[in-house]
Amino acid sequence: MQHITFAAVTVALLAALGSPAQATGEMILGDSLGVGVKAASGHPGTAKLSVFIRNDQALSQINSVPPGATAFLVLGTNDSAGSVKGLEKFIDNIVQAADRRGIKLVWIGPPCVRKSWDKNSKELDAILTARLDKTSVKYVSIRDETLCSGAYQGAEGVHLNMQGYAYLWHKARVAAGLPESDDSPIKIASAKPRRQHKPVMTADAGTPAMATTAPDAKPRKRRSRVARAEPAPTGFFAWFRRN
Repeated sequence: MQHITFAAVTVALLAALGSPAQATGEMILGDSLGVGVKAASGHPGTAKLSVFIRNDQALSQINSVPPGATAFLVLGTNDSAGSVKGLEKFIDNIVQAADRRGIKLVWIGPPCVRKSWDKNSKELDAILTARLDKTSVKYVSIRDETLCSGAYQGAEGVHLNMQGYAYLWHKARVAAGLPESDDSPIKIASAKPRRQHKPVMTADAGTPAMATTAPDAKPRKRRSRVARAEPAPTGFFAWFRRN
């Protein structure tokens, strides 16, 4: 009953945002960046917070995809926040799971982040590029000049705004060979160097970040807390953790 309620609320949200009609045969899987891609693309899926390569959640998501469908797996950001050593066998497990289901898997890797652990993200991107080469999986690196400019990231330096998610979906859509009509209607501006404005308001870092900044805003006092890639969400988007 809880899953039925969540699905109904999610569909209602996407309709309210004016998302394009959902096409059959494609699903969005993965972590909180996947939640953003799901909203930008209008496709259904099981993407949610706190999904890692190094656990069985991604395998469970893949096993929910109908045979013959195309799945977009946005995965690797949370693993990059720590050591990326020893992930190869878990990557292989995901590839094998997709092959057993007979699905077309498009893996979208970790982004550039304005954090000390960006070096781990870069290393994992290289691992995924090499490991997925000559497999059935199509790998899409998102460490390009546009997304690494910081123009489409929130103040916390990890998650993207909706223009960023629309651009990310465009890259994945092209890689998968889907038609141009499947692109998000969100206008994507040219990337420009990020202006050093003081943050006024940002969405919770565990949900797709949509930051608003102003040059004269006074910084808010923040309580010190342990850094993590996906802090727990609150309010409506807490539903995504229950997906």
